[in-house]
Amino acid sequence: MIQKIANILIRQFYCMLIAPRKKSFKEIGAQVHFGNFFSCMNPQFVSIGNNVTLGAHSIIFAVNHDLVSSCTPEIVIGEGTYIGQHTSVHAIEGVHIGNHSVISDFVYISDLAHGFDLNNGPILKQRWEKAGPITIGQGVFIGHGAKILPNVSLGDNCIVGAGSIVTKSFPAYSVIAGNPARLLRNRLDTGLQDSPTGD
Repeated sequence: MIQKIANILIRQFYCMLIAPRKKSFKEIGAQVHFGNFFSCMNPQFVSIGNNVTLGAHSIIFAVNHDLVSSCTPEIVIGEGTYIGQHTSVHAIEGVHIGNHSVISDFVYISDLAHGFDLNNGPILKQRWEKAGPITIGQGVFIGHGAKILPNVSLGDNCIVGAGSIVTKSFPAYSVIAGNPARLLRNRLDTGLQDSPTGD
């Protein structure tokens, strides 16, 4: 009982902290639900549509400085989209997620990379590199623990299997899985049913 009361108080305190921050987003729709300990860095570069859920411990990071110069990233999350728990979305150029998509727990989406030049000192002090924006279409399902790497575009209604590492683009209705992710089939193929991918 004491633990339950403590959890309620923590939740209320957290809501008091997060509520004023809604005004700092570039755009934010109605009925946006923040999970416990959701965090967003540089929300002035982030637009969120109506009826979006951002899971507990999820992170949205708009990178506005690459350690050398300023950047103007853009993160857009379409209406009706679900972002799972412990999922991270990082952008130094742009990440666009379409309407009514499902991004499961522990997914990593990032359009940037660290510099790894042996002649430029420690990795942590090297300039972050723009590696190409990411576009995720409408009605896309991304399974648990998948990684979406820079310069990838996923067309509408794609399915990404759990644990996949996506290094290249795929057209609409693709079912992909693996490391690196490869095309298994097209959802429009007749006589085939969607198979479970994990969530």
